[in-house]
Amino acid sequence: MRVPQEDIALINIIKSYTGEYYDEYLRYDSRERNFWNLSCIQKNSLEWYSFEADSSILVLGDKFGTIVGATCDKSRHVDVIVEAEQYREAVRHRYSSRNNLNVIAMDNLAEAVLSDSYEYVVVYLQDCWDFDWNNSYKVDGLLEMAKEYISQDSRLIVLARGDKAYDLERILHANGFKYQNNIDPMGNGFLFIESSPKPFEKQEISADVVEMNRNMLVEHEWVKNNWMPQGGGEVVDQDYNLIEEVKKVEVDLLSHLLDFCEAHSLQVYPIYGTLLGLMRDGGLIPGDDDIDVALPRADFDKLVALRDEFTGDYFLQTPYNDNCFYGGYLKLRNKATTAINPQNEFVDVCEGIGIDIFPLDDASSDSRVEKRKVRAIRFLQRLLFAKAYGYFRQFRDMPMLKWKGYKYLGKLFDRNKIIEKLYSKMSKVGEETDKYAIYCHYNWTLDNVRYYDKKDFKMTFPLLYEGQTIDVPTGWEAILKAQYGEGWWMRPGFAEWKRRHGFYDVNTPYRVYKKRFSGLHYPSTITEPIVFFGDGSVFKDCLDYYKSRVNIANLVQLPGNEPMKSVMGIDVESWEEFVGKNIPKDTYRAVICSGNSREAERFLKNNGFTDYYIFWYDREWMLYANQSAIWSAIKRS
Repeated sequence: MRVPQEDIALINIIKSYTGEYYDEYLRYDSRERNFWNLSCIQKNSLEWYSFEADSSILVLGDKFGTIVGATCDKSRHVDVIVEAEQYREAVRHRYSSRNNLNVIAMDNLAEAVLSDSYEYVVVYLQDCWDFDWNNSYKVDGLLEMAKEYISQDSRLIVLARGDKAYDLERILHANGFKYQNNIDPMGNGFLFIESSPKPFEKQEISADVVEMNRNMLVEHEWVKNNWMPQGGGEVVDQDYNLIEEVKKVEVDLLSHLLDFCEAHSLQVYPIYGTLLGLMRDGGLIPGDDDIDVALPRADFDKLVALRDEFTGDYFLQTPYNDNCFYGGYLKLRNKATTAINPQNEFVDVCEGIGIDIFPLDDASSDSRVEKRKVRAIRFLQRLLFAKAYGYFRQFRDMPMLKWKGYKYLGKLFDRNKIIEKLYSKMSKVGEETDKYAIYCHYNWTLDNVRYYDKKDFKMTFPLLYEGQTIDVPTGWEAILKAQYGEGWWMRPGFAEWKRRHGFYDVNTPYRVYKKRFSGLHYPSTITEPIVFFGDGSVFKDCLDYYKSRVNIANLVQLPGNEPMKSVMGIDVESWEEFVGKNIPKDTYRAVICSGNSREAERFLKNNGFTDYYIFWYDREWMLYANQSAIWSAIKRS
């Protein structure tokens, strides 16, 4: 066969180097196809799988030997069939040290000595993009070949792009492989499909293994320098395991709130994404980290008045009992957890994991009256924001001079009186109305009020939401259309730049992290030497500001990163070099300064550090759901 030019380019790369993986070369090559075929990452698609001991494997479709090394590690003998002699030479060159490997070109297949059947046949389709249910001759050809060498007791393993799952499941079924087990071992859309002609005991993959494999991908140098490559299928956020734990805390908070409101005869409705998830997904939206409910104004005000009845770790956070939420809503928080938001960097407020509670207020039917009402609400919100967040040079939609005016004006009024005025303005309408509104949101625009028809809330029916019974308005579909439009039922795809509502930790009280994030707040007050620990990606950004302000004694690069010699005249030490000095921990201030602060924190904790600080070059990064988005931000900064 004629080898395509793009394949010749890859073959030449393979034959230009020695070794099985080409990660060093990939420092100079940003092409995604080359990354998948040449890096060590792809072998993770097979490493987790428990092949039977002393088994033999046949590999089909792997032109460049992408997963051949992983199969050799797992079996007694591996046969690989490739399409042409040039592919065979490349794979043989790549794995020249493997004694349990035999590579055959199709031209010589008739002369080859192959087994009658293999315990496993692996079909590699991740480099095959152009097939579907109606155009599957390439896949059918590989499967026909696989069936020649597979018995009823054998397993067929297919590695493929996730967006081909629908077509591939049917193609496999049509070829006699009726029993299938689909897994995404790296959580990035690429599929591992385990199949067989007869029923079999499926191998499961734990969430921890998926997270480990995904972390290997996210931390790869190529990904840091380029982008997070996706496999086309359904992709979960990189903080999936953490968010699953956060959800448990939020569901507990919702349960506590519902019980409390039932005991006090207060009406609670699911709203926003909570209502959407309940009616579309049967619970929390997959990947979401937020629960929203709403109460009619009268019940909302009663709840505010009962705030002191929440005890223990439960804290009903209102503008009256904490310096926060000047939009006018509430949060029920768990004080034993953490959900830090960068906006509250210098504000002493509760930042445990919480759920949002909104008031449903009456809206005027007169557009001119309603517009004046909204402007008055925004004015009062700005005064309250200025009293809490006056340390910002400017705030959201307000330029510096306007913000400064609000800061000075806010000093003239008592906070609680402004809050009472805000609540009064929100609830006042002066006429019979058929509309509800939620006025609490402040997102740069006067058009951010949410409006609903009252009739849609008039009656309710009970429905289970994450194990809790909640009253759903009978007009739920109209409410969702008002919020999300006619296409409310459509699910959005993966968003690499997705943000969370806080920096989460379900096992650590928020005050611990409030302290950890304040380690460099006031440089002039820091007397002890500073030791920065990290991967090196943001050392320079940090030193640009702090080098002349504090005594930076050491820059320590944690294991697994590309070695650095020095940054701005300060030598960079390896972890081993620093540990070898035996410097007592109580003689310096340990500060994490890393593009992946969570990983650096885990490493220091595992090595006995209990007292340390965390520096975020851009504090907004702490809200990102995906570490790969932080790498992209660092690359662009």
